[in-house]
Amino acid sequence: MKNFLKAIASAAMPNLTNKLRAANLLLDSPDSYLIKTGWFNSFLSGSPARPDGTPLPWMNYSFVNFLEGRMSNSHRLFEYGSGFSTAFYAKHVMQVVSVEHDQDWFGHVVKGLPSNATVLMRKLDQGSEYEDSFLDYSQDTDIVVVDGRRRVKCCEIAFSRLKFDAVVVLDDSYREKYQPAFAIAKMQGFKSLRIQGLKPTGHWVEETTVFYRAENCLGL
Repeated sequence: MKNFLKAIASAAMPNLTNKLRAANLLLDSPDSYLIKTGWFNSFLSGSPARPDGTPLPWMNYSFVNFLEGRMSNSHRLFEYGSGFSTAFYAKHVMQVVSVEHDQDWFGHVVKGLPSNATVLMRKLDQGSEYEDSFLDYSQDTDIVVVDGRRRVKCCEIAFSRLKFDAVVVLDDSYREKYQPAFAIAKMQGFKSLRIQGLKPTGHWVEETTVFYRAENCLGL
């Protein structure tokens, strides 16, 4: 019995040592992906941010890097679901308009926003006002980010009202309940680009999809 326990311990120890070494490389090395992206600090604080504390959208890093390099200060962006992303987008585009359904969160988000960012309060029990809030801005919008409630319906409205070179971004697009958006997009002549990666504070593979036409404002 003693020899059996020793054999188990001997087999387990190298595995434990390797796991500890891997954890140390990921969490303590200055060149670690988790350190350089800000994932570790975000995990500790519970909010998405770069290592220097500047806010990020709660989307996977691969997509954020992709979009950040393609946004322009001539773009106008509409966002379903406000938050840390609202301040992030405001630094990269001409104008951001976000719609929010939660009153408490709305009060938190609007504090300290720059002058080129506006957040609309639209409760979900007010018929379709939440989804339809985009219609007042559709002619001027270049990018629609769908990261709030009723996402398929929000995508459908955006697809039908966007100008020819505008794009739609759908976060968490791997979820089964959002798959109808892909069929709607295809019917409206949109292509799709799925981008996967790790989100701030997350530990599994996430996905964000960009829907675009042949001519589009992101240069795809």
